[in-house]
Amino acid sequence: MPQDLSYLRFPSVRGNTIAFVADDDIWLASFAGGVARRLTSDRAPASHPRLSPDGSLVAYTNRRDGNPEVYVVSTAGGEVLRLTYLSDSYTRTIGWTADGRVLIITAAGEPFGSRTWAWAIPAEGGPGERLGYGPLTSISRGPDGMVVLGVNQSPHRGAAWKRYRGGTAAALWIDRTGRGAFERYLADVRGQLEDPCFVDERIAFVSDHEGVGNLYSALPDGSDLRRHSDHSDFYARAASGDGRRSVGSY
Repeated sequence: MPQDLSYLRFPSVRGNTIAFVADDDIWLASFAGGVARRLTSDRAPASHPRLSPDGSLVAYTNRRDGNPEVYVVSTAGGEVLRLTYLSDSYTRTIGWTADGRVLIITAAGEPFGSRTWAWAIPAEGGPGERLGYGPLTSISRGPDGMVVLGVNQSPHRGAAWKRYRGGTAAALWIDRTGRGAFERYLADVRGQLEDPCFVDERIAFVSDHEGVGNLYSALPDGSDLRRHSDHSDFYARAASGDGRRSVGSY
């Protein structure tokens, strides 16, 4: 699909498959490129697709019934299953757990929209489990039990609040041992850090600390900070990964 004809957003990679949004629907394509296949046709804006660990399902957010809710569909096509009935405008898909549950965030039941908590929802439907990390906007789990959380990330990401440096700028927190002891990750990097994902032994993320949002990575101890994209006009955004590779859009 030529990129000069379509606005491709919210990519998710798993193995050799990429899911993404174009024309308000979910599409699938090979990581190597080629012809994309439309997976959904909901006549409503879809967003935040996430491929399951085995690549057989796509969880995504959609407004076809009003407020954003989370749905799941097979990558082979077929009936779409609605997983949530939260009626909260901050609900969205953020990933999967290792045991095949859909990770979402929502502010349902919270006093403020900024207080989104993570829930794990069975992919076949049913009651979910609220995860005890506190308010957050993203989660990435890495090797040896490591966890990185994103907080304060706007639904529109840093591209909608360029070079903001105030007290509610998007930030990352890391638990390096898997024991629940979190500390600020890259606290000395003055920018909005968002969309963390483990890639091999590194943590990839989007940051605008050099003026424009680009994709960066560093080791879990915060050393060896590297930049992997070189956008000087439009922000990189919506990064995600499968543990081996990271993808994003701009």
